[in-house]
Formats: sequence, C-alpha cells, structure tokens
Amino acid sequence: MTVLTQHNCDTLQFSVKTMGDWLHCNTCYKQPGDGRGYFLTNCGHLYCEGCQNKGWMEKCLLCGTNKPSALKLTSKLTPPVDAYFAEPIKMLKQIYSEMKQVIATMEFQHHQRKRYVSQLQKIVSNQREIVEQHERDLKAKIRMKVDTMEKENTKLKEENCYLKRLISEKSHGSIMR
Repeated sequence: MTVLTQHNCDTLQFSVKTMGDWLHCNTCYKQPGDGRGYFLTNCGHLYCEGCQNKGWMEKCLLCGTNKPSALKLTSKLTPPVDAYFAEPIKMLKQIYSEMKQVIATMEFQHHQRKRYVSQLQKIVSNQREIVEQHERDLKAKIRMKVDTMEKENTKLKEENCYLKRLISEKSHGSIMR
C-alpha cells in the first residue's frame, strides 16, 4: 500500500469544524477530534489511523480493492481531492459568483448580437425598398414601351388597312377600265 502523507496533521482540526457532521472512519465510525489522522483511499473510503491494524491497507474492508493507495487528510489537500472536503456553501457561492459573470457575459453578447442583427435587418429592408422601387420603375418603363409599341402597332395596322384599301381600289379601278 502506498500512503501519501502530508505534514502538519493538526491543521485538519480546523477543517473538522466544518466536516464534523459527516467525516468518520468507515470501520469504527469514530469522528475526528481526538487527534487521530484519517486517510482517504483511492476507492473512496475513509479510515482512521486507529484502524490501520484491521487490514484496510492490504484490502479495502468495504469494497475489496487490493492494496488501495491512501492519502492522509490534512488541510493542504490538492485538487481534485480537496473538493470532496470543501464547504459546499462556499463552493456554491463561488459557483454563483462565476455564474453571475457568465450570465453578464451572455447578456452583453446577446445585446451586441441583437443590435448587429437589427442593423442588418435595416440594411436588408433598405435594400429591399431599393429593389422594389427599381422593379416599379422598370415595370413603368416597360408599360410605357409596351403602350408606345401598341399605339405604333395600331397605327401601322391602320396604315396597312388604308394601303390595302388603296391597292384594292386601284386594282378594282384598273379592272373596270
């Protein structure tokens, strides 16, 4: 078994104030306070120094892991182990503070995005109006051109009829002579 020890064991007593309602040896159920040290195994179980002779260092008494490694609990635990012994309220306050920042960031970006999209919508709307005006102008020019061509066509048809009548009259006049 590998026991990772850290010095200054008595500093755990400070943390015992916040962990006293749940921290206990998983074998004898004693809680900190009498000066004995505690160990956290890599399989997630807690044992006190007084229970070392019960064999948990050879085989975890709860889950059967062979030769579990253990970390002696002190106030200088490193991540991620320290999170298991942190005060949840402090953790929540920190998370809340960070979430407030994330929310503020999201709101800022949302407002910026909203302004940008609004500007793009204005540009699209203006372009749409320009296109619609050009369509109206083009339709008006086409309508004028069609009207002019229809008038010219009508005039040409009238001239054609007149010429046909003249030809017809001339040919009837020559036949009669």
